[in-house]
Amino acid sequence: MMILVILAAAPQSILAQEKPGTDAADPLWATENLPTGAVFRYGAIDRNPAAIGIFELKFSPDGKLIAARDRRQNIRILDIELQERIALLPTQISRDFQFSPDNKFVVLATQSGTQIWSLAEQEKVRDVGQAGYKLAFASDPQQLVVASKGGVYRNPWPLPSTPAFVQSGLEGRASLPAGISQDGRMVAFQDGGRLEILDTVSGATIDPPRNVVPRQVRFSPNGYLMADMKYGESKLKIFDLRDTKKYQYVLSDKRRIVNAVFSNDSRFLYTSNYDNSIVIWDMVTMKQVERIEAHGSRIYALAASPNRLLSLASGAAGPTDRSVILWDFLDRIFPPIESVDAIDLDVAWVDLKSNDPKVSLSATNQFFHALQHEPRATTGLIATGLGLESVGDNEVAKKLIRDLDARQYKVRENATTMLTLMVEQARPLLERRVADSSQESKWRIQKILRVDRKKPSISTGEGRREHRIVLALELDGSADSIKLLEEIVAKSSNFNLVEISKQAIDRLARAAG
Repeated sequence: MMILVILAAAPQSILAQEKPGTDAADPLWATENLPTGAVFRYGAIDRNPAAIGIFELKFSPDGKLIAARDRRQNIRILDIELQERIALLPTQISRDFQFSPDNKFVVLATQSGTQIWSLAEQEKVRDVGQAGYKLAFASDPQQLVVASKGGVYRNPWPLPSTPAFVQSGLEGRASLPAGISQDGRMVAFQDGGRLEILDTVSGATIDPPRNVVPRQVRFSPNGYLMADMKYGESKLKIFDLRDTKKYQYVLSDKRRIVNAVFSNDSRFLYTSNYDNSIVIWDMVTMKQVERIEAHGSRIYALAASPNRLLSLASGAAGPTDRSVILWDFLDRIFPPIESVDAIDLDVAWVDLKSNDPKVSLSATNQFFHALQHEPRATTGLIATGLGLESVGDNEVAKKLIRDLDARQYKVRENATTMLTLMVEQARPLLERRVADSSQESKWRIQKILRVDRKKPSISTGEGRREHRIVLALELDGSADSIKLLEEIVAKSSNFNLVEISKQAIDRLARAAG
């Protein structure tokens, strides 16, 4: 389900009267007279121009609550399922805040220390001495991670009676945190005009991207991508942390960018812009997918839901619109296909490689709906296409190698693609055949054998197809699709395909739990 939440502010005069834990002064939730694609709205539009905007948003780990902080540091806790505001925390000035892993507390990073606020009691229940700028929660073991000046501090969670934060990082330097990953492992520091990226678990530093002046840094949940942006600029840079010097991308938008956040599956990036719109960017092709005309005020805050594909919360500040809107964009990106006759998987398999996101996402949609109509046949086709069966000497691999010499160019290209996908399984047969092959076939076999599947693959057609087909399986989420994802992990020697399949399985398990 593709969902977007947009949040803005309550009027100043209303805020002054608002009491913690009561909804008497809050605008109502509405399910009628909504923009196209909206599920419901929380708040009001064209009501009392003295607005106090929302500048930061967070989802709870279970995705059921949204915390919205306004300019006066008040944090409202909204329950999405109940459609109620369940708490109002009159907090102090803080630099960052996060829900606790059990969804019962809000933790704040302030100049004087770390504060723990109880949602049930709606008040501060504890002060911890460690000051910080950025917060995150790590798992296995569960820890509170506080990024501070020049270093990172970790302490077991729940906090013991006497916390003893353990430091790692850039001791002795005046570096300030510019961003922290969702699990607290990666922290970006800025020291003047220099960017330093620290792996807080290993203690290693990652080579910084070239020509980057650190500003606001966002990490993708899968830990591979980093976005660097500045409020009001029209360009945003994306870096692949596996090779920051080689893999750099620039996203350009004529409408200046206000904020950015990655989707929970790291496949998309959302930006809010000067024209009060939200743009969905595809992280496979690094191109724009959709622009949504959101509402009438500037959107300053963005937060991605942790357990729903394409679910987003955004917060606006302005006099004409101070509302929360819950959007569902599933039918917008993946529209229903009513007839199975309209699905052509042979064409779609080729289109999955396209660098045009409209084309490749449309092909993904065909596989998504084919999985729902004909699950066994479609998963079988995908398994064959990905080369999951043992192919050392079988007839499939032999036929593909013969096709490398076919008269038709498309047949030769398709055989090359299929053998590239199954290169590790087919390697013994390919190596035996390379010596006695024609020049055309020999050139293609050598090209296939040179493929390094451990490097970032989104820049290749095969890599794009891998990402799209796993997306289709995850969107379907049926027992057949999950079984195929598990089969990919067990049988494939394709490093990138196995990794993204594991991540999809983990997300489906969290959503089911």
